[in-house]
Parts: sequence; C-alpha cells; structure tokens
Amino acid sequence: MSDITRPGDHHRYILNLQVNRLGIVALFNRNVYKFFAFGLLLLLVSHLLGHLFSSFLARPIISLAREAEAMATGDFDRVFQTREKNEIGVLAEALNSLVARLRTDIREREELLLGTLLALTRSIEAKSPWTAGHSERVTGYAEQLAGSLQLDAKTRQVLKIAAVLHDIGKIAVPGRILDKDGLLSTEEYVLVKEHPQTGADIIADIPAYEAVRPVILYHHEHWDGSGYPAGLQGEDIPLLARILTIADVYDALLEDRPYRKGLGREEIRAYFKAERGKLFDPELADAFMQSLLSKSAEDGQ
Repeated sequence: MSDITRPGDHHRYILNLQVNRLGIVALFNRNVYKFFAFGLLLLLVSHLLGHLFSSFLARPIISLAREAEAMATGDFDRVFQTREKNEIGVLAEALNSLVARLRTDIREREELLLGTLLALTRSIEAKSPWTAGHSERVTGYAEQLAGSLQLDAKTRQVLKIAAVLHDIGKIAVPGRILDKDGLLSTEEYVLVKEHPQTGADIIADIPAYEAVRPVILYHHEHWDGSGYPAGLQGEDIPLLARILTIADVYDALLEDRPYRKGLGREEIRAYFKAERGKLFDPELADAFMQSLLSKSAEDGQ
C-alpha cells in the first residue's frame, strides 16, 4: 500500500498492490514443463551464440598460431593467411613482413656458409690434379638424376648441397694417399674410409644442414651392404645417399686417376649393369643410365 496523493489534491489517493503468491505458484505448477523447456532452450541458445562468437574470434588466432608453430620448425616458406581486415589482419601482415626478413637473412647466411664450405672443398680438391672439379661435376650428375626422378625442389636442394660437400671430410686424408698411383695399404684405406664420418662431423653443428648430414655420411654405402661406414643395405640407405653414390662413382670412372685412365661411356654402362643390385640401387642405376642416354641424344653424341 502506498500514498500517492500529490500536494494540492483535494482527495487522498492510496495505491494498493496485491500479489497473489498462491496464484503464481499455481501458474508455475501448471506449466512446469513449459518453464523447464524454455529455460533449457534459453541455455542452449546462449551456449550456441557464445560458441559461435568465440569461434569467430578465435579461429583466425588459432590459424596464425598453427602457422607460427610450423615456422618454428624451420619452414619459413609458409605465409600467415587471413581474410580479416581488423587487428588480426594487421597482425598477420606484420608477421609476414617479419618472416620475409628472416627468410632473406637466413638464405643469405646459408649462401655465405655454403660458399665458404665450397671454397674449402675446392681447396681440398685443388691439392690434386686428379680430383679438381670432382664435387661440382658430381653435383651436376646428381641433379640430372634427381630431375629424371622428379624429386621436389626442397629435396633437390638438399641433394645439391650434399653433393657439393660430400668429400669435405677428405681434408683429414693426406694428399700422398689421395694421389697414390697404386693400391692403398690397409692403414691408408682405413684413413680414406673415415672421410664420410669426418665430413658429417664438420657440418654437424649447422642446424640448416641436418638433412644433408646423412647423405654425406652414407654416400659410400652399397646396396648389398658391403659399403661403409655403417654397412647399411638396400632401402635402409637414404635415397639421396644412393643417388649421390651413383653420381660419385660415375665421375670417378669417367675421369683419369693416378692408377688408371678414365673409362669410356660404353665401359661405364657395362660397369653399371654389372653393379646394379650390388654397389647400386638397381632402379636408380637404370634411371641414371637412361638419363645419360637421353642427354647424349640431346647433345648429339
């Protein structure tokens, strides 16, 4: 009850509001399932709307986070992609600019490092007239085979670096052994067999060359398990190491050595045919010989 009389009124006005609690309770009791269903529906709608709004806001952030995780593993060819035009879009553009600068800086450093190692390899090969230019020729043959196998660009880049550096471990092998015009003694052969491990150790602390290291380490393994340093067999030998073995042996056979003259192409083909399944992966040996035939035809040989 409330007195709502205004000053100056000639009559007194009283507002009396009565709530019939029993009536409300009765109304609820009669419609309890409707009230429950309405409350449940309201809760469900609220949950769905909240989920939609959170997904709308969180989805581009989660996408950026996933790209950042991929880049953290060294995959700097990724790009932060978003259609957002708000602050998230601005953040993505800023991150892309940062990654582009990092990508350029890393590639410049890798090229500088590769150039330094290549200079070291050339200096090693230059000590002997028999090995000068060997690594660069091997690189060309390896790239030729990789092209015929249609390997992707990233894999071919790993192979290229490995081919350039595959004999860098020979820095620890005395020149008198490398230039020897006769059979090596047991002790000398042991020293020569250490060069894949030495080469792998030289680049072991370069994170960017993690994939290159096993190619250098195993490029003297043989398909039948008779190679070194680990005696790996068949497909246990990394694919790129098997490719490098073929390119390395081909150049060694083709060029003159202090203990023999270089072989002719037909003699080399006969050698490869005899060694497929022994020294060489048979399928790769066949592919290499086929690529040589194709190239000879193109060159008019």
